Amino acid sequence: MPTGTGYSGKHHRTGTKLSSLTDKQGLPLAFQLASGNRHDQYLALPTVESLASFKFGRLNRPKRLLADKGYDGRDLRRALRAKRIRANIPERQFKKRRKRGRPPKYDKVLGKQRFVVERTNAWLKSFRRIHFRYDRSLVSFKAFVLLSCVVICLRRLVD
Repeated sequence: MPTGTGYSGKHHRTGTKLSSLTDKQGLPLAFQLASGNRHDQYLALPTVESLASFKFGRLNRPKRLLADKGYDGRDLRRALRAKRIRANIPERQFKKRRKRGRPPKYDKVLGKQRFVVERTNAWLKSFRRIHFRYDRSLVSFKAFVLLSCVVICLRRLVD
């Protein structure tokens, strides 16, 4: 039975990575789980594709994707461009080498809207069962993440 955990050398612990996609108000639309030692770039595209299976009126894909520097990569930018999704991702700065080619466009004003995503991540981590993973099976952990997303949406609906 896969547990969905992996050792993250950066954080010096074993854990599960949660990649979420939110709307402008911070409501979680889609999420993807992976082991803690996976890179963020590899979770971005499956998260966007999991949203494409749902129909939200006319809109079934996002127009723009705001992400942090962890998602900076040529392959992800090309895949998003092929899906006609504009990527607003800041470029990572390297000490010893420079990136070749034309630098990608980044809108700083639009990038300040990323606090909505970070707020949603804080809402998800406010549930103790999500913050500290007690469940051994990945299926039950995914069910509790989905349940916490439903609770967040209900709280926003009531307010």
